[in-house]
Amino acid sequence: MKDRLNTLIFMVALILIWVIFNKSDNVKDYETNGRPQAGATIPQPKLYPYHDQIFDWQQIKDHDVSVIKFYASWCGFCRRELPVLKTLKNMNVAPMFGIAAGDTPEKLDKLFTKYENPYTYNAIDKNKSAMRAFGVRGLPTTIIVDRNMKKRLVYTGALSESDIRRKIVPVINEIKNELNASRKEEKDIK
Repeated sequence: MKDRLNTLIFMVALILIWVIFNKSDNVKDYETNGRPQAGATIPQPKLYPYHDQIFDWQQIKDHDVSVIKFYASWCGFCRRELPVLKTLKNMNVAPMFGIAAGDTPEKLDKLFTKYENPYTYNAIDKNKSAMRAFGVRGLPTTIIVDRNMKKRLVYTGALSESDIRRKIVPVINEIKNELNASRKEEKDIK
C-alpha cells in the first residue's frame, strides 16, 4: 500500500512539473496580478559584478533591444538551456544580460568551465532582490526589453531552439522594426 501511495505521489508530481513547464502560455506580456505591466520601465536593483565585468543597467540603453536572463548555477533547467543560448548568441540579434540568482563567482566559474558562457554581460543577484524586483518566480526566465528600458516580453522556463526562433527572435525583430520606423519618421520630419 505504501509503495502504491509513493508511486501515486510521484506520478502527480511529474504531471504537475510537466504542466508547469509545458504550458503554451510560457510567453507573457506582464499581467496585472502583482507583476509589472507591459511597457513598464525595468527596475534597477543593485547587482554584484562577476569578476571584473561591469554591469550597469544603463548599458541597456546602448542597444535597440536586450535580453535579460535570470538563471542560477544550481538550476538544472538553466544548465540544460545554456547550449541552446549559444544559438541565440550566435544569431547576434541582441546582447544577453545574465543575472545569476544567489550565486558566487566561484560557482559560475565551474558552470562556465563546463558550458560556454553565452552572456554578453554577467552579474550576480546575491540576495535575489533583482528577482523580486522583476517579479521573477521561476528559473530560467527571459525578459526582453527595448532601449527605453521598457519590458516587452517575459518567457518563463528553459528555451528550446524552436522557442528562440518562433517566440524570442520575432519579438526582437519587431522591436527593431518599430525603432527603425520611428527613426525613419524622425529623419523625414527633419
